Amino acid sequence: MKPEGSQVKYTEFYNDGINKEIELKSHYEKWARALKYCRKNDIVYKKSKNFTLCNYPWLLDTSSKGEIMKYEANKQMKQSGYQDLANMFIMGLMDPNISANESDYMFLKFEISRDTIIQDTLNHLIKEGVNLKKQLKVKFKGELGQDEGGVQKEFFQILVRNLFNPEYTMFNYYKESKLVWFDRSTFESNIKFELIGVLMGLAIYNQIILDIHFPVACYKKLLDISPNLDDLKQLIPSTGHSLQYILDC
Repeated sequence: MKPEGSQVKYTEFYNDGINKEIELKSHYEKWARALKYCRKNDIVYKKSKNFTLCNYPWLLDTSSKGEIMKYEANKQMKQSGYQDLANMFIMGLMDPNISANESDYMFLKFEISRDTIIQDTLNHLIKEGVNLKKQLKVKFKGELGQDEGGVQKEFFQILVRNLFNPEYTMFNYYKESKLVWFDRSTFESNIKFELIGVLMGLAIYNQIILDIHFPVACYKKLLDISPNLDDLKQLIPSTGHSLQYILDC
């Protein structure tokens, strides 16, 4: 018997048979099509009329959800690339000076200088008409080599290291917990924080794992959940436990 008020771990609901044996892409496609149809026709989506395992996400483990997310991202990358390519082909029929190089439109291309990596990246992100749903390809200025994934990973590694450097004054690193939090005294504009958020989303979309250690409170804020004292204990244990001691006295 579990103590009153305790919660069952969400991992207890994972179904190994489903996660290991069933091909989930077809279930995802069926779920996505039904949801799109309902939204387009202003119809309430009903699980009973659209059976798919994606209706029951608590059955799927992190690996299965990650594979579905990767599948959807790759599909959107191709669709976005081909759409831009088709648009440029049509424009090229009207203007022969437009490049006919397929790779110019299939990929989201960043040409970055190592010395100004942060500013160059932000400039690419705010460029008019940029399509962030295309697959990212990175090239460092003055360096040879095609980006087959290695350059992309190095780009994000260097970028994260620079962004979270204390000298950049956007984030504070707490040695006690080895976590980072936003620097309240920074003079950097809000738009830079917003663009960093876009950049993190871009990394996830391109299946790049970032070495960033935020406390749970950060993800609570994204979900509009109020942090509590336990979150402070995680970020700054000494302060959090001191406040808990005062409350308990």
